[in-house]
Order: sequence, then structure tokens, then C-alpha cells
Amino acid sequence: KADCEHNINSRRLPENFTAKGSYYMRDRVVIMGITGFSGGGDGEGIPRMIDKFRAEIGRPLGIPDRNLFHTKWNPTSNPNPTSAPAVGQLKKAIEIITPNPSYLAVIGHSFGAWAATRLSRALDSEPDFVGMIDLVYNAGAEHVFPRGASVHNWYQDVGLPHGESLSHVPGVERHHVSMQETWDRASICSVRL
Repeated sequence: KADCEHNINSRRLPENFTAKGSYYMRDRVVIMGITGFSGGGDGEGIPRMIDKFRAEIGRPLGIPDRNLFHTKWNPTSNPNPTSAPAVGQLKKAIEIITPNPSYLAVIGHSFGAWAATRLSRALDSEPDFVGMIDLVYNAGAEHVFPRGASVHNWYQDVGLPHGESLSHVPGVERHHVSMQETWDRASICSVRL
């Protein structure tokens, strides 16, 4: 059994990250979380993950809070499952922070993971980290596989009312997640690496 919350931690950042004046300048580090179809409320899912990253990674390393943020997979058409991810808006959100990130992580859940895959292809430079959690494409959408220096796919074996879940994405590190409950309804998570 393992803890279900997977962190991007400082061990995954380049060794010279904290060196003053290094190529990996703190004010150009960007960690973007992209929520899924229902959007995830504050304190849940992707927003909670970003809050945790700010506290455990960003602040200790001197990364500005605004550089670790979350957004919707499609801010203009979120309720419509036939819409495509708003890749242009997602790209613009990164460019507002910096046009040239020194380190870029893009992490999405569900339709947000689909947006992360498309965004990773639309960027001029490949992201340093792409994380997909329960990746879902809308039915009939073109499957675009992500690019990045380190790409991870966390998936469950579940059925979905709309869209397709892909448990295998070529060229990425796969993590099978199984959620279970105890008799008192406490969640237990196991991750097969």
C-alpha cells in the first residue's frame, strides 16, 4: 500500500536547481495543474495538489506562488464534453508567467490530462514533466500522445459515461492505481509501479 498523492519533489528537479544564478532560475519555474471535466473545487484534486506543491516545493525553493497554478481544461466550454481542450489559452497562461520557462511541469486529471497531452505538443519546447492522472479523451477525438523529458500516466480500471480512458500511453512511465475502502469508508490506495 502506498500514499496516493504523488509529488514532484526536489529530487526530480535538476541538481543545480537551487544554485544561485543557475540556468534554472526560480522566477521562471512553472508548474501548471489542469482540472478535469467537472473542474474540481478548491481544496480538491488538482487545486489541492497545487496548494501542496506551493507549500512543499515552491516556497522552500523560492519559487513565486503565482508560478504554481491550476486552471480548467477548457475555460470557455468546460461543461461541454464534445469540446476540445483550450490549448491556446493554456499556452497563454504559461507565457504570462514567462515566455521561456526554466522548468515546466504540466499535470492534468481526466480531460485535464487530455489537455496536458495536447499542450505538451503545442509548446515550442517540450515540458520537463508531464503528468496524466486518469487520462480521458472525448469520444471520437484524435489521440495525441504527450512529449516531455519525463512523462507519467497514473490510471485506474474504471468505466466512464463519456469518453475513453487510456491505461496505456506509448513511451511513458505507467502507474496503475487501485482505490478501495475499509469498512469505515476510509480510502486505501495501492499503486503498482
